[in-house]
Amino acid sequence: MMKVAIVFIGTNRYIDFLPKYYENIEKYFLPNTQKTFFVFTDGQLEEPPENIIPYSQEHLEWPYITLTRFEIINKAREEICKHDWLVFLDADTLVVDVVSEKDFFSDKPLFGVWHPCHKLKMPPHNIPPGAFETNSN
Repeated sequence: MMKVAIVFIGTNRYIDFLPKYYENIEKYFLPNTQKTFFVFTDGQLEEPPENIIPYSQEHLEWPYITLTRFEIINKAREEICKHDWLVFLDADTLVVDVVSEKDFFSDKPLFGVWHPCHKLKMPPHNIPPGAFETNSN
């Protein structure tokens, strides 16, 4: 059986996303695959499930929390390396439909999602070029 490491970075108020994030990933994302959640937070986790491993992470203001993402994730490198796949999903990501093993474990090395701001046509995403990078260099 494949083992997947899921990374959640939730400091400050973003820790509030964890319960629904966890619930929906367990239900919809690779439902028949063993998952371990690596939770980086400055919050407290009350009796987390066995497959949640908390890591202490101070809250960093924007944009440092995202600019240091890989440094943060690297704290768990030894444990993450025990898994076949590493998946990072933003704390405010919500998986709402099944992503099956057949769909995910394919010959494609990467996967992506449609950001809700684009789907909902929120400014500036509603006017071309939106938030897409247009500089070919």
